[in-house]
Amino acid sequence: MDVFSLGALAYLLFAGKPPAASINELQEKLRSNISNGLNIRDAMDGAVDSLVTPAVREHLLPVLREAVSNVARHAMAHSAHVEVRAGNHELRLLVSDDGAGVPETAVESGIDNARQRAAALGGSLELAPHEPRGTLFVWRVPLL
Repeated sequence: MDVFSLGALAYLLFAGKPPAASINELQEKLRSNISNGLNIRDAMDGAVDSLVTPAVREHLLPVLREAVSNVARHAMAHSAHVEVRAGNHELRLLVSDDGAGVPETAVESGIDNARQRAAALGGSLELAPHEPRGTLFVWRVPLL
């Protein structure tokens, strides 16, 4: 998965329409807040394409979709940051936002699914407050 794929997925989830024909067009759309008023930033670090196995990738995309759609549907955020890092024998997906945070009474069926996917790969999911406001979603799995 490259930066274009990650950004395209985020744009599709937020805007509900195909993203762009090129990385430049996608970045311009994301910068101009066409995505329902939510400013999306994305980043890739490390050799994600070469280090992530098909088995891990099979779990990464649905987890990414869940995390980003939670921001879009529930967070009431103005901005979100999506980052995928591969290195130090670990893949890390980080999604943070400046929204309302996770209410104590939230039903976490999608989050539980992401947690189970991490555990199946020997990893973990951390869901925590993001200061000064919002939510921090960190999904980690080992790279073998």
